Amino acid sequence: MTPSADAVEHVLEAAVLTELVGLDLVTFQDHPYQARHLDVWTLLSVVGARTSSVRLAANVLNLPLRPPWLVARSVATLDLLTGGRVEPGPRGRRVLGRDRRGGR
Repeated sequence: MTPSADAVEHVLEAAVLTELVGLDLVTFQDHPYQARHLDVWTLLSVVGARTSSVRLAANVLNLPLRPPWLVARSVATLDLLTGGRVEPGPRGRRVLGRDRRGGR
């Protein structure tokens, strides 16, 4: 979903509806430089508080603008606060998407 700051209630309603219709994952784009978008970690925290079973993830993280230690801390905190609902990967590892453009 697009985390549009000018449609906060729509974004939150769509995330809650995702769980109500039986889907199992809510994911948002990460655009820390884009004022028109909500912060992904804050938004996922609110969605986690309004839902009970849907898994949560940032679909692509902007790593040049987010230090790895800060991403790890955000993921760990969200996972703890939501009872382990941050999207798990193979063998329980956390999965974070990354855009390969820009090198790194």
